[in-house]
Amino acid sequence: RSDPLNGGASYPAITVTVNVASNAPSSVTNSVTVSGGGSPSLNASDSTYIEPANVLWLGGGHAGVINAVTVTTDGNLWTSGGDLTIKQWNPANLALVRSLNLDYTSGPAAFAKNGQRVAVRGSGGDDLFLTSDGTLIHTYPPGAYGIYSPSISADGQTLVFQVATPGPNYIVVASALSNTQITVASTTYGFGFSAISPDGNTVVVSDPSVNGTIDLYRASDGSFIRGLAGNTGANAVFFSSDSSLMVALSGTSGTIRIWRLSDVLLLQTVLVKNQDGSAANVAATAFSPVDRR
Repeated sequence: RSDPLNGGASYPAITVTVNVASNAPSSVTNSVTVSGGGSPSLNASDSTYIEPANVLWLGGGHAGVINAVTVTTDGNLWTSGGDLTIKQWNPANLALVRSLNLDYTSGPAAFAKNGQRVAVRGSGGDDLFLTSDGTLIHTYPPGAYGIYSPSISADGQTLVFQVATPGPNYIVVASALSNTQITVASTTYGFGFSAISPDGNTVVVSDPSVNGTIDLYRASDGSFIRGLAGNTGANAVFFSSDSSLMVALSGTSGTIRIWRLSDVLLLQTVLVKNQDGSAANVAATAFSPVDRR
């Protein structure tokens, strides 16, 4: 500006409005330089906290707790389960594609990565549905004490679940293609978790009799592959999309162990810590789509 400034006076404050990138860091530094009028230049800066972007609310969403969410491999469909319904969304415009009222009583839902099938715990056992129209494909009856923890392969053709009885508890592998079932493991103690790899070839079960051991089985015939020791406190496993890598998560100790399944080799152990150096409580992990992180 060209108008003079008298001694002891000040110009009106200058307000600058900026657009903040969605991927901006949590803190940025604002800098300003003032020069002119024959006076020395002055510089000032300050650190500014960037608030995280607001989470978009999907109108017409679940009324209650959401137990599971998945995204199809191509990223074109979101599927969520909760409040006894299954819903699918178009991520491009956040529009609700369909909502299905299924025989879905409680617990987590297991979605095939192609978005076409879902396994849920129903009133009569584990139910396998088509997500396109809610058609019931098959019901796998429970034992006397119920059926738990469904897991499903990426193509929706192979399921793994736990069956509880007054005697042993079982890990069952079911083929939706041939409508057959085999038992791969049993115990009187109860299993902590079970899962199937995305390619449907490997069943992973926590060994209830040996703390820190995870057992691997072939889904095709139920044969035992080997046990993976040294996974103390493991409470969940996660797979890369090509089934080559598996993460064994010990959430309460913040320990993540990365295994290569082809030769069952421990590649890396990661300890997640809080800022004060204490062990973090990790609820879940996930691989990036290209399986490099």
